[in-house]
This record gives sequence, structure tokens and C-alpha cells, in this order.
Amino acid sequence: MPKTFAWFEGRKRPPSEYEELTVGLHFGEEALVHTRVGTWTLDNTRLANVPWEDFRDPAQLHYRSWVALQAGAERELGATLDLAASAGFVDDLDPGWRSEMAALVGGLAFAEWGVAMAMQYVERFCLSSGVGQAAQLQVCDELRHAQRALEWADALTGATTDEDPARAAWMEHPALQPLRKAVELALTITDWGEVVVAVNLCLEGLLQPFQRELYHNTARAQRDMGSAMLGRHCWIDEERHLAWTDAFLRLAVEAEPANRAVIAEWHETHAPAAHAALDALAAGFPFDGAAEAAAVARTELTKRLEGI
Repeated sequence: MPKTFAWFEGRKRPPSEYEELTVGLHFGEEALVHTRVGTWTLDNTRLANVPWEDFRDPAQLHYRSWVALQAGAERELGATLDLAASAGFVDDLDPGWRSEMAALVGGLAFAEWGVAMAMQYVERFCLSSGVGQAAQLQVCDELRHAQRALEWADALTGATTDEDPARAAWMEHPALQPLRKAVELALTITDWGEVVVAVNLCLEGLLQPFQRELYHNTARAQRDMGSAMLGRHCWIDEERHLAWTDAFLRLAVEAEPANRAVIAEWHETHAPAAHAALDALAAGFPFDGAAEAAAVARTELTKRLEGI
């Protein structure tokens, strides 16, 4: 007897492995236990009338396929960073580049950690197993990026275990303070749908293309293979995060056109902090190509907004 799935009745195709392992895992909005921090309820977000279990991550990743994908990525990136440090490539880099890049890469590791914390909130309170899984896999990606960034920042500075220049940069470097403020503000949001907009649309929508352009192009011009490879690997993941965010927003708008106004309001609220963070990074780390990288990031975000 062939498999049948009640939630696929009337469709012409069987469920994919991703759908079999992901769709329908959420308990629903009528929880038995209620606490001061809240639980799953429809009013946890202002996005209304959305069939949340209809959400599908465009990457179609579930835990096992994600682990297989990232195991290969980790081996490749680890070998590159180890070679760059052990073979003396770091020592041959321009000292000014090394110092500034270490501050940027190390500081951004803390931003990645903050994004991971924000996505944990989405995973905890969202009303969709598909959204929850996409958010949780993003958490894992952001933690990978943060740890690799700290590793590479230490290699660039030659920091000892008694030093913490990356944390000092995050807490004190003037160019990183607007970004720190934007991350901290995102962590105060209690509407999980708004968190997705504030973090993955507004902030990551600018920050990640900026990093990609800066790491890929400027680092290669400086013959910094470690930073270039770090940027390449992070972007592969971040592009996936932006894609699931766009799918999430399209579902919300298509299900209920009135949600467009809610999303626009959230974007108007959080976009200024994100743009201020980008402006500070581009001005405070004046590498050749930083201004161009920021311009590319703004253009790409504008195109994304037009498609939602």
C-alpha cells in the first residue's frame, strides 16, 4: 500500500523527504503549559491569517542533509585557514591590513552570535515547523561563522589565549558600535515575525552582501586567502538564510495582503539602524572597495524588497 499523508491530499505529487521530516512537527497554538515568557499563540505575531505550515524552505534542508552539507564545508574551510596560518601566508600580509581586518572579522563574530540568539527566539515562538527548522539551522550556521571568524581574527593578530582583541573591538571600536546597537535592539523584540524582518531582512540583508563583497574582492586584492575563503563559505550559508526569509515574507503577504503594511512598518522601524551600521562599517574600515561593497549591499536589498 503506498504511503498517504492527510496534509497532502489533493496534491499531484508525493511529499519530499524534507516535507516528510519537517511539516507538521509543530504542536499547534493551543499549548497545555503557559509561562511568564509566553508560549505558542496566534497573537505572538502581528502577521495574521497565514497558514504557517505551508511554509517551505527553498533549500529543502533538514538536519541530516544539513550535517552532510556542512561537514564538507568545514573540512574545506578548516584546511584553508590552517594552511594560511601554518604556512606563513598571514605573516606576509600588510600589517595595517592585518590589524584592521582582525578588528572587523573579530568584531563581526559577535554580531553573528547576536543573530544566532535572535533566531533562537524565532525558533522558540514561531507557529511553523518549517520556519522553526530554518531558523534553527541558521542558528547553527551563525555559530559556525562566529567561531571560524574568531579563529581567523586570532590568526591575523597573533593573539595569545590571555588576550581578547575581538571582544575589545566589538565593545569599543567606533565603527562597530552602530552594529552592536542594532543587534542589541533586535534582541529586545518580542514579536517573532518582527525579529525575522529586523534581523534577516534589514540587518543581514545589508551586512552579508557587504561582507561578501569586501571579503571576496578586497581580501583577494590583498592576497589574503584566509579572509577570502571565510567570506565565500559564510556567504553560501547566508544566501540560504536570505532565501528562506524572502519565502517567509512572500507567504505572509500572499496569504493576507494586509500583512504587507505590517512588514513595511517593521522595515521602516528597523532599517535606519541597519543602514547606520553599514555606513559606520564602510567609513570606519576604509579599505579599498568598502564604499563599493556598501553600495552593492544597498542595491541588492532594494531588489529583494521589490520582489516581496
